[in-house]
Amino acid sequence: MRPVHLLSILALVVVVGCAADVQDHRHKARAESERISFSDTVSEVGITPDDSEHVAYRSARKRVTEFLREQDPPLGWRRPADELDRFVVKDSVRTEEVTEEQTLKLGLRYRTTLKVEVKPKDFREVLAYEHQHEVEERHWLVGKALAGLVILLGTIAVYFRLDEWTKGYYTTWLRVGAATLLASVLGALLLLP
Repeated sequence: MRPVHLLSILALVVVVGCAADVQDHRHKARAESERISFSDTVSEVGITPDDSEHVAYRSARKRVTEFLREQDPPLGWRRPADELDRFVVKDSVRTEEVTEEQTLKLGLRYRTTLKVEVKPKDFREVLAYEHQHEVEERHWLVGKALAGLVILLGTIAVYFRLDEWTKGYYTTWLRVGAATLLASVLGALLLLP
């Protein structure tokens, strides 16, 4: 059996094995997401009612992102931060005047209390969005690797063709040109996000 065929079969076995492992992990994550939820009450103070509400919403966003990071595996929030406001229970936002003396001495006159809640359905949606983002990142990485490989093989083919065509008179210049091209392409691929 040729080494090329052996390597192809080995690569196929590795890919199939990894795919099966990913599928098992996906089923476990889906089963766990059926029962994951989060609920918390946030209370913040401010100078004006709008200020205290703004601070409370910011604190609620922070609590939701902390909850997502505490998951296994940790989840991120890659969308705009304002979209986290959808986890605030709308009827729970209450702004009232502060009665505590210490808070009043600081110039903070209003307190906003709100409830933030992530339901299992919302958590599954965040999980699906995170999965989609990871898939896109992997596709981008594979695309960059394939582009680099194509340019590498193309540069080698052109180098040999030109070296034969010039009968070896410009070998050094061709090597310098090929190395420069490969270094610049590698640098460009590494700088891409």
